Amino acid sequence: MRTCRQGVVLALAWACGLGCLPDPVDVAGKRCDAREECGAGFLCQAGRCATDGAGSDNLVGNPGFEQGVEGWVSSGSLSTVRPGFRGESAGRLEVPLARERVTLQPLSPPLLEAHDSYYCASAWVRGPSGSSATLALLSDSEPQDPVSVSLNDTWQEVKTSTLFVGDEVGSVLLTFVGAPGAALSVDEVRLWRAGSIFCEDTP
Repeated sequence: MRTCRQGVVLALAWACGLGCLPDPVDVAGKRCDAREECGAGFLCQAGRCATDGAGSDNLVGNPGFEQGVEGWVSSGSLSTVRPGFRGESAGRLEVPLARERVTLQPLSPPLLEAHDSYYCASAWVRGPSGSSATLALLSDSEPQDPVSVSLNDTWQEVKTSTLFVGDEVGSVLLTFVGAPGAALSVDEVRLWRAGSIFCEDTP
């Protein structure tokens, strides 16, 4: 025998039909952290809710320096140069006097909760012959699996990947080694959650 409450619920369901069912809530872009989860079908990346799919989004803001140097920090002189590898602009990282090594990385860590997943990073770089560029993923500020290229005045892609284990803070670090006054052009910096260590799913 149904209770009064059950009868009311059944009557409302019959009267409304499927049209009364609420639409799924899209929380993509909503702020999140360890206390505020995103819910089923989403994960927390870079402090924002994103769809639970590997390799779909670049986690680096202003990756092609189209907004100038906003969102980037460097130990050298950082500006922009035209044209870029792809698009109108690229970053220009110059080695200051009395130094041979400078670094570039996003101002804020892109990965706030890197849960047991492969992450890949890539960048297009161009610099003078005799210099080198190294790309590494940072796990709690420690470089992981750095990959270097010898520069030759042409655009080259450098790519690396690593496995994050646990709730680590992650980022990407680019290091340029050259003579004082030498400059490195940087474009299309990417960081993404990948399906494997081979990084086939570039965003």
